[in-house]
Amino acid sequence: MYILVNNGVAASYSITQLKKDNPNTSFPKEPTEELLATYGVYICTNEPEPDYDSSIERLILGDPVLVDGSWVKKWTIVPIPEEELALSVRNERDYLLTESDWTQLPDSPLFQDSAWRSYRARLRDITDQDGFPYSVVWPVIPK
Repeated sequence: MYILVNNGVAASYSITQLKKDNPNTSFPKEPTEELLATYGVYICTNEPEPDYDSSIERLILGDPVLVDGSWVKKWTIVPIPEEELALSVRNERDYLLTESDWTQLPDSPLFQDSAWRSYRARLRDITDQDGFPYSVVWPVIPK
C-alpha cells in the first residue's frame, strides 16, 4: 500500500493515482522508492495484528505514522459497545429459539421432552446470566 504525504499529512494513495495526477510524466512499470519519494509517495505497511477477543473487541487500523523512517499503520483494540453486544446475543438467542420452535408443537415427538423445554428456558434466561452480554454460557442443544 502507498500513501501520499502532503504538508505532513498522510493519505492512502496508489501508483494509478500518481500517474493520473502526473499525466505528462512517464513512470517505469515499477517505480523505485526513491522516485516515489520525490512525489511525496511512500510505501506504508500494516503492523502485525495483535491478539484480541473478537467476541467483545474490534480491531481498527489507524492512520499512517512514521516509525524509524518507515510509514506504518498501527492497530487499536476497542471494546464493542455493550448495547451492540447485547443485541447480538439476543439475536443469536432468538435464532436458536426459532430453530427449536418445532419441538414444542403438539404433534412433535419431542413435545413432552423435558430436555428441550429446559434448553429453551435456559435460552430465554440468557440475559439474566452474570456477565451478560460479555460472558455468555450457551446451553447445549439436546440430542
